[in-house]
Amino acid sequence: MLSPAEAGPFTLSVPLSFLGSGFLVAREKILECRDESQRLDQCSRLYDSLISNDGFDSDASHIVQELGGVSTAMELQKAVLYELMAVIKDMLRNTEVAIRSFIMLRPRFVRPNTGAASNATAPSQLSGATVAPCGSTQPVATSVVPIFDFYSGLPKKPSPFLQQTVARFEKYIGQCRQWIEELEQLLLVESIHQYIESMKAAYLADQRRRGDANDPFLEADRRETAKQEAAARR
Repeated sequence: MLSPAEAGPFTLSVPLSFLGSGFLVAREKILECRDESQRLDQCSRLYDSLISNDGFDSDASHIVQELGGVSTAMELQKAVLYELMAVIKDMLRNTEVAIRSFIMLRPRFVRPNTGAASNATAPSQLSGATVAPCGSTQPVATSVVPIFDFYSGLPKKPSPFLQQTVARFEKYIGQCRQWIEELEQLLLVESIHQYIESMKAAYLADQRRRGDANDPFLEADRRETAKQEAAARR
């Protein structure tokens, strides 16, 4: 049972000075918060899911359309890349066959280098004596340029060069696929951020119509900034 400081019985006529001014301030705050809570409970927009679902559905459908367009563009580019790969493979295969054929057929068309050294001396008259011409013929020196066939055996198809080229191309395609996935994630996150910003703007506009000019988001940002600055000073 409550009793005043004089240890007498508690009645309505007893002054409440012993409770202090803090109790009265807290009581007023509780009453204000209760009124705000009642008005908030009476707001029908909180229970209407169509308001939030409409914007979310439109954003989701827009994102799905964008992703569909990106997927279609990727498929088209993939088809073009496959066509280019087929053309490059044919070109490399034909090049390999041409090189191999050239190496195999080259010795048939090599002509020897002929060097004829004839040391025939012309007749000369020395001191009235006639010297008969003596024709000495040396054998013809022939030399064949050696051909080193660095292609041994049957040509390998596909060639190591082609395999390395295709491996590098596949690696680049994998990097492109990873970049596209990261871009899709960024687009999804950006759309979510835009949706949150629109919902925040709608909430602040509704609060202003109700006469409340406070921005709880700005205050939260300031508190977070102050907290980070305090943590940085430590």
